[in-house]
Amino acid sequence: MDLLSIINILDAEAIAAPPRPGLVQIGSVFVGDLMSDVLSHAGPDTLIVTALCTSQLVRVAEVVDAPAVCFVQNKMPQQSVLELARSKGIVIIVTPYCAYQSSALLYRAGLHSAVRPGGYNGGYLEI
Repeated sequence: MDLLSIINILDAEAIAAPPRPGLVQIGSVFVGDLMSDVLSHAGPDTLIVTALCTSQLVRVAEVVDAPAVCFVQNKMPQQSVLELARSKGIVIIVTPYCAYQSSALLYRAGLHSAVRPGGYNGGYLEI
């Protein structure tokens, strides 16, 4: 799914984005605030949904090659976090929804969890 569609689904605002966010493709979603979990489960097509607005999150997104991060509940990162994201080519969007609502909306739109069977919770639930 393209990032522009995700921005529309989540009523989000792109606060650090490429000129054409429709070209950024997202294949899975990881929701969480623990960096060790992000490192274990996120990958090159993953949207990271989190309430953690720190430079460490941007650096972890860079390590796993995640193209985008979504901050929930209208949490706005400091300018230094946005500058780091821009310099690393990581898109930052902000949604008014909480993590739970964001997950539900993205799942309903067809995106699935980045946590694969055999992961820390034994896999994800298919509904």
